[in-house]
Amino acid sequence: MNWKDPSGRNLLVMGGNKPTTMQRHPILTWYAEKFLEHLSKPAARLMVIGYGFRDNHINQMICQGWRKSNQTMSMFIVHPDGRGDLEEGKPYV
Repeated sequence: MNWKDPSGRNLLVMGGNKPTTMQRHPILTWYAEKFLEHLSKPAARLMVIGYGFRDNHINQMICQGWRKSNQTMSMFIVHPDGRGDLEEGKPYV
């Protein structure tokens, strides 16, 4: 990833405390707002590829979008375990 912030530092957010880091960058805040906006539309569809559901701030947006869409949002998970990736008892659910 070669995104840079206005000061020339890398803009890829990794590690802990991502929401705080993301709030310091208007473009990342805007992306999050757009993500939630689109998830909140009636009958929105989200295809999830390669995401392990370990980022609580993303999981919250997915749930919030589902609620705001009157529970009409569909999610398609591309994973060897399918929905099994969301099983209760996994450390990241």
